[in-house]
Amino acid sequence: MEAANDEAYPLILDTTVLSNFLKAECLHLLLSLKSEVCLCQAVVEELTEGMRRKKVPETALNQLPVIALSAEEQSLAERLRARLGTGEADSLAMASMRGWTLATDDRDARRIAAQFQVAVTGTIGILARLVEEGILDIERADGILARMIAQGYYSPISSLREVLADPVGI
Repeated sequence: MEAANDEAYPLILDTTVLSNFLKAECLHLLLSLKSEVCLCQAVVEELTEGMRRKKVPETALNQLPVIALSAEEQSLAERLRARLGTGEADSLAMASMRGWTLATDDRDARRIAAQFQVAVTGTIGILARLVEEGILDIERADGILARMIAQGYYSPISSLREVLADPVGI
């Protein structure tokens, strides 16, 4: 289930998506979305470890709100950890319980999210949303996508023109 394009939606980011934006030095773009964008503590811990290992550029993550899991979300997350990493499991549990959209590029997390009827987006979806909201033009978004790919992101597309219905009119 892909996220609806015509409404602002609370968005919980997993580590894969956030690290793509950090590697492209574009955290500020996530903050400019018309949606509430947040993280769970497990994603902060995973990214902090990535920064320590120099796999992700060091940056202050305190610009994004970190939301604590409720007891019910924690229980679901613990069950999901048998099939997903901690960040994906916690983010999916939160999205499922709160009716939020999960931002992940992880194939397993997307498959399980579909089973829970959780709306999903990913790096490409967020870049497209930035164009649709008028925050980026298509050329700048494609430039950011190219930077992400150069940093190791496996993208199923080479241009956002492949997913945007009318990039000229946006």
